[in-house]
Amino acid sequence: MNLEKAIVNNKMRLGIDIGAVISLIIIWVLFLGITGMIVICVMDGDYNVMPGVISLPAFVFVLLTNPLMQNPGNFEATMPDGTFRTFKMFYKKKEVIVEHECNDEGKFVMVKSGFQLENFSYADGSEIGYVTGFKISNYLEQWLKSNDLIAFEKREN
Repeated sequence: MNLEKAIVNNKMRLGIDIGAVISLIIIWVLFLGITGMIVICVMDGDYNVMPGVISLPAFVFVLLTNPLMQNPGNFEATMPDGTFRTFKMFYKKKEVIVEHECNDEGKFVMVKSGFQLENFSYADGSEIGYVTGFKISNYLEQWLKSNDLIAFEKREN
C-alpha cells in the first residue's frame, strides 16, 4: 500500500490507469459523434434523430459521474492512524459515511456487496443525491483500485 501517493494534503489523488483513460476517450468520441450526427441531420432537414437524442442523456450521465472528470479537490480523506480502520471520507467538505472494513493486510473491504449507493450516506443525515452518490461511489472505487488499496474479498451479508 502506498498511502503517501494516494493522499496528498488530505486530497484523494487517483493513480494512473490507462484503461480508464482510454474508456473516457471512447465515451467522449461517441458523445461528440452522436451530437454531431444530430446537428448535421437537423441542418439537412432529416428529423429522424430520435435514437441519438435518446442516447445523449446516458452519455451525459456517464461523463458526469466518471472519476476522471471529477475535481480531485472535492474529495478528501483522513486516516489518523494510517489505516482504513480510522478512514473518513469527505465530499465538498461534508463527511461521507462509507460502510467498510479493514482486512488483515490493511486494505479496504466493502461491508456490503460492491460500491452500491446504499453503502454511502452523509454523516449529518442529509440525503445524497442520485448523481452525487454515483460520483462518490465511482471516485472512491477508482481511487482504491488505481492505488492498490482495495481487497477483493467475498463478504457475507
